[in-house]
Amino acid sequence: VTSGQMVEIIHEGHRTVTQWRIDNPLEGMSLSAGPYAVEQKTDKGITAATYLFPENRSLALRYLDLSLTYLGDYSRLFGSYPFDAFAVVENFFPTGYGFPGYTLMGGTVLRLPFIPFTSLPHEIVHNWWGNGVRVDPDSGNWSEGLTTYTADYRLKARQSPEAAMDYRRQTMRNYAALVSQATDFPLSRFQSRTDPITKVIGYDKSAMVFHMLREKMGDRIFWRALRDLYDQFLFKRASWQDLQKVFEARRGRPLDEFFDQWVYRSGAPRMRLETVSRSGSPKTGYRVTGQLIQEKPLFDVALELAVQTTSGNTIHKTVQSSDRRTSFAIQTSEKPVKLIGDPGYHLFRKLDAEEVPPTINDLKGAKALTVVLANRLGRTGVSIAKRLTRGMGIDAFDMINEDDLQAAEPSAVNLLFIGLPERARIKPWFPPELNLTSDSFSLSGQRFRQPADVLFCVVRHPRHRGKSIGLLHPLSIQAADPVIHKLPHYGRYSFLAFESGQNQIKGTWEPEASPMIVHFENGNASRGANP
Repeated sequence: VTSGQMVEIIHEGHRTVTQWRIDNPLEGMSLSAGPYAVEQKTDKGITAATYLFPENRSLALRYLDLSLTYLGDYSRLFGSYPFDAFAVVENFFPTGYGFPGYTLMGGTVLRLPFIPFTSLPHEIVHNWWGNGVRVDPDSGNWSEGLTTYTADYRLKARQSPEAAMDYRRQTMRNYAALVSQATDFPLSRFQSRTDPITKVIGYDKSAMVFHMLREKMGDRIFWRALRDLYDQFLFKRASWQDLQKVFEARRGRPLDEFFDQWVYRSGAPRMRLETVSRSGSPKTGYRVTGQLIQEKPLFDVALELAVQTTSGNTIHKTVQSSDRRTSFAIQTSEKPVKLIGDPGYHLFRKLDAEEVPPTINDLKGAKALTVVLANRLGRTGVSIAKRLTRGMGIDAFDMINEDDLQAAEPSAVNLLFIGLPERARIKPWFPPELNLTSDSFSLSGQRFRQPADVLFCVVRHPRHRGKSIGLLHPLSIQAADPVIHKLPHYGRYSFLAFESGQNQIKGTWEPEASPMIVHFENGNASRGANP
């Protein structure tokens, strides 16, 4: 398999010859080979194909139909599909690679039920952004962010407004959990994904930058600008500067400040609400006043404020902030009950620790980690700990036995418990609904007590702000093996329960408070979190 249209296959004994026609210029050739069962389907002049190993041939129809659906949709959105065909090609490694005109995915990946609705459209869109319009590497790789936004995020947005908001919020949670000031870098320096930090910046933050650009320009101008980009740079290299010029031409106004701030500068604004008060009466109307505080370094941003009233109505106001303190006032005829800053998570910002629930990503991004081995696991605990930390990309950590941990005064570092300790009293650090014992645990109202069951959860450190505590609690030593390699892929979650290696429950603790939410109760303002 290579890029282009397959003309014919000739079998000559043990020798097979395939002939391909490639009409479009390529910067290099990619070739994949294997004992494939080949299927093809054409609709409205677009050909989709699958090259699957015989044992996975039953997946062909699903991938053919969905590929044609996506190809038609994106052709209407961006412009005609730039290659002769698109193929889904199986690989014996668990990969997901995109090449001009085809994607190379592992058989285990292809069998996952969600892949046709996540990775497949992402790789198809790369044929417009990355393989069609190519990246000028000297100015940074913009294609991963644009592909993520127009494929992954767009599918969530078409699903529901709630799913889209959850996606935006999760990108910011990922950034807050994984990226520090020391590891941050501007989008103009991103080249490729090599670890969780580069993924968060090059994919997540970049997608949010395109979202903010769309919010700034409006839907009609944004999507037309992408068609302009495709028309002008198909099979050419484009830089961030080229993208800026295309968007400026369609908008009719400069975008220097936007690109300077979000592409060529690292970081994100850090904000909170302060001195918020409510005044007024049913006769005179009500007034909510306060200040929006930015931590340095300062950004020039537009932040939406939303006042919710007793009747269920919401009054919106946008505040432009570029200073340390920005005062605001919002009038309403109805009694306010809550004020929310950035209620839809449309502004990419560095969330406060109170806004971010503890997740597995906290441990993946940990710079100071101590692994605590439970006595009950014996020497096996060492092997489990090394495999788990390696899978999470954690290179440096200390390892101690539970007897060496002072339960009364836990260390001021992130802690990862391998097995439930017998002597260290850690149960008060975890939510009471977990109900932890040596041979069972409870989660989401369900009791787990079989030897093949495994719990993995992360909570906030009880005494040290910004630190987390993780617990891997297998109910038998053997239960941990089929789970360890899966845990790093659940980075956005706070808790997981597995039965015989299969995930049964996953979820995230809700934040208890937020510096961007204020409740008004009996005339008093207090911090709170969304339910």
